[in-house]
Amino acid sequence: AAAKAAKMKSMQEEVDAILARPADEITEIAPYDNATVVIAQLNGILSASEEYNLTFRDVAVNSDGTVRRVINMTFRCESYASARSIVDALSGSHWRCIVNSVNMSVPKKEIERDDVPNIMKYPVEVTAQVTFFESKNLA
Repeated sequence: AAAKAAKMKSMQEEVDAILARPADEITEIAPYDNATVVIAQLNGILSASEEYNLTFRDVAVNSDGTVRRVINMTFRCESYASARSIVDALSGSHWRCIVNSVNMSVPKKEIERDDVPNIMKYPVEVTAQVTFFESKNLA
């Protein structure tokens, strides 16, 4: 009983710490199937890019009802700064997610045109993988 009470107290402290954060830092686990909402959000975030492509992997459902929706994406931006702002928007999504990987590169043909390359002024190509979390246990 003491161990259970200690665990409950620890869990309550964790919930209190989360709820004490500013509202814009609290993410929400969506009920399953939230794909349409996620696609709309991604479209809004990625509209700042010049072009993008999304590939959805099959969802993975854990025995506890937690669903992981993995999305591979590629996009191109006019600069590192605009690519970085998109990655920041992805990581700060309203819906609970994790940015698993990000790779930014400058197309080689761009660098070859310049005698003194300055990476900050070139277009950037980005590949990323993001996992969104959902739950089958939410009503």
